[in-house]
Amino acid sequence: MKKVYIILSFTILTLAFVKCKPAAEDRFKMHENAKRISDSIARVIDQAMAEVAIPGSGNNTSTQEAKLPEAVKGSILSFSGNGKKSSEVFTLSSKSTKLKYKYKSSSNPGIFYIYVVEKGFDLQKSGGFPEVTTQKSEESESVIHKEAGSYYLVVDGAGSWTVDVIEE
Repeated sequence: MKKVYIILSFTILTLAFVKCKPAAEDRFKMHENAKRISDSIARVIDQAMAEVAIPGSGNNTSTQEAKLPEAVKGSILSFSGNGKKSSEVFTLSSKSTKLKYKYKSSSNPGIFYIYVVEKGFDLQKSGGFPEVTTQKSEESESVIHKEAGSYYLVVDGAGSWTVDVIEE
């Protein structure tokens, strides 16, 4: 009976170690992925901080105010950021409308989408087609064809971006 107990104990311990090893490897991979994502976020933040740094200040703790870009003529919305963001609601009339955008990719290839979404419409639930798509850093504009009404932007980009909605 003692031999059976020893054999069963040994078998159970062996199975426990064999089963736990993949879990430990998964935790290790999870920590590696978290570190990689953390490093990526830090790079994006560093790039954004460099873009808004005051030239010649030596450090970014200066009390001087950075000069902000002037509003684009005819702009009804100016929206900037990095990553995925939704804008406040804005109103389009029946005038010709353009999206003027600047995208600085933080990866190669990058990813950048601009959606113009009708107020009350949930892009996450119903999907949609972007007005602008690119995979590289660029500064450009695109004419959009929307009826008069209330809309908001959903912008998604791996890097920093600025979008102006302009009615002419």
